[in-house]
Amino acid sequence: GDNQRFIRCLDDVVQFLLYDVDRFSDLLDPIFTPTKALDPLLAHLGNPFTFVNEELVKRKAINGLVQTFKDSGVERGIENAVEFFLGLDVDVRPFNLVEGWVLGESFLGIDTFLNTDVSFLLYSFEIVSPVVLTDTQRDTITEIANVIKPAHTHFVRFIEP
Repeated sequence: GDNQRFIRCLDDVVQFLLYDVDRFSDLLDPIFTPTKALDPLLAHLGNPFTFVNEELVKRKAINGLVQTFKDSGVERGIENAVEFFLGLDVDVRPFNLVEGWVLGESFLGIDTFLNTDVSFLLYSFEIVSPVVLTDTQRDTITEIANVIKPAHTHFVRFIEP
């Protein structure tokens, strides 16, 4: 009978442990995660954005950060992140959009332009918005662009209607 009494003493502790283990998957699901666990999850995912400060935005960011980092680059990464966080369909395009000579393909003609060799202009881009942006949206998009862009590229300006 001593073993049964000893096991009954441990039963409460084991039940609490099993309860915690069963609820562990809730910590990984942003829908069920308690509010106090959102910040550690974002830190674990390497959240670079300062505008993620409300509970719903944090839950949304946890779902989208992995895909955002997979898409990183200039055009696709920035466009997808802006659409994810703000719901805006922006277009990222090179700032130096002039068609220039391509070695071995272009022919000398009347409407030919020689592209610049200034690396700042070669690696610059602009963001075209279909709507007039608010100051908050501009700040958010600028932060997204500066975080996601490769180090050698430069965000130059917004183009709005």
